[in-house]
Order: sequence, then structure tokens, then C-alpha cells
Amino acid sequence: MKRIDIIINRAVDEDLLSMLKKYDVGKFFTKFINVNGVGTSGPHMNDETWPEVNIVYVIYCNDEEANKIKTAVHELKEYFKDEGIKLFESIITDVI
Repeated sequence: MKRIDIIINRAVDEDLLSMLKKYDVGKFFTKFINVNGVGTSGPHMNDETWPEVNIVYVIYCNDEEANKIKTAVHELKEYFKDEGIKLFESIITDVI
């Protein structure tokens, strides 16, 4: 089992969902909205100085779905080269 964390600029939220739908993946997720932080694309602090804000999706899935999700996110990053879009993958060994 895999855990996929996708951190995106709020501006591309609907585009991510469309891309996941295109690849028929990511139907079950947890979504964190209005997430602040500083990454390689700069500060996203939801304030007057740094008005951008992030969204985080957490998806648990099998290896096949994880590969399709990575393909979908890669395609999204190709289209939105200047937006903050990151994907992190973890292997889950225990589920209780």
C-alpha cells in the first residue's frame, strides 16, 4: 500500500481533480484546505504579503493507482510549470 501526498497551489485545485478523473484514480482522499507553508515555489501564507495558499491531498492506494496518480500529477506539472505542485510517496507497511 502507498500513501500519496499532493501539495498544490489552490489555483490548480480543480485542474488536479480533473486530471485524477481523467486517469480514473484518486476517488478516495482526504483534503486539507488553506494550508500555509514555504517550499521551493516560495511562501504561501494566505496573508497580505504572501497571499497564496496551498491544498494538501492525502491518498492511500495500491501500487498501480499510485503510478497512475504520479503520471497525472506529472502531466499537470507540465502544463502549470510555474505553480507549486509537489507529490510525495510513502510505502505503508501496517494498517490497523
